[in-house]
Amino acid sequence: MTLFRQLIIAISLLMCVLLAVNLVISVMNARLYFHEQMQNHAEDTATSLALTLSRPAAQADDAQVRSLVDVIFDRGYYRAITFRKSSDPKGKAAIKRDLPIAIEGVPEWFIGLIDLPEPVGQAEVVTGWRILGDVVVVGNPGYAYRDLWRVCVQYIYIFLITALVCYVLVGLGLRYLLRPLDKVEAQAEAICRREFPVQKDLPNTIELRRVVTAMNRMVQKVQSMFQEQVGLTESLYKQAHLDPVTQLSNRRDFDARF
Repeated sequence: MTLFRQLIIAISLLMCVLLAVNLVISVMNARLYFHEQMQNHAEDTATSLALTLSRPAAQADDAQVRSLVDVIFDRGYYRAITFRKSSDPKGKAAIKRDLPIAIEGVPEWFIGLIDLPEPVGQAEVVTGWRILGDVVVVGNPGYAYRDLWRVCVQYIYIFLITALVCYVLVGLGLRYLLRPLDKVEAQAEAICRREFPVQKDLPNTIELRRVVTAMNRMVQKVQSMFQEQVGLTESLYKQAHLDPVTQLSNRRDFDARF
């Protein structure tokens, strides 16, 4: 496997780890934010509804109490609204409206992974100094699950687009940075052909600069050794095939040529 591919794989693994960590942190922060918002909303609704129900509850007008509860409940942001009278010793609900939690467009594994508690708001219905009952408002966490899933999907899409752009830039940058290694390979191939090129343009990266500098010194050293060997070979050839006085071919050279 090439160094380029190894670097790309290492960068990919690092980006995946960063995605997982950032995604978990973002979803947990969004989960806490949505829960606090829904909790505040449920408490505000309970307080407002209790204040609205104080007059009809004091007049024992159950029909008007039920209609006011229905108006709030039909908005669809609540899972249950319960009104209990203080006069009931058993504490049974005089009026109760509830709906099952319906979460559309969100995978089941995501719902099971994100534990989002139901927000509950409670307030007492009073008139003067007399407590007539209490109102319990339970928010619908389905909207929070839907918003959390949308945040998660958007984050993944943004990450994928950013990762694609980064891969292109990193690929171009790595090819530019690793270009001196291609020249080093070409130098090694040239030495095999008894050629001794020297790289004049040194890379800016310190490590690669050291490699190229060491390669240039090795090329120069090999060239010097090769020239010494060539000179020694020529000298031995002359001593073996030429007469030392006349510098003419001797008997050995004549036999070899013959």
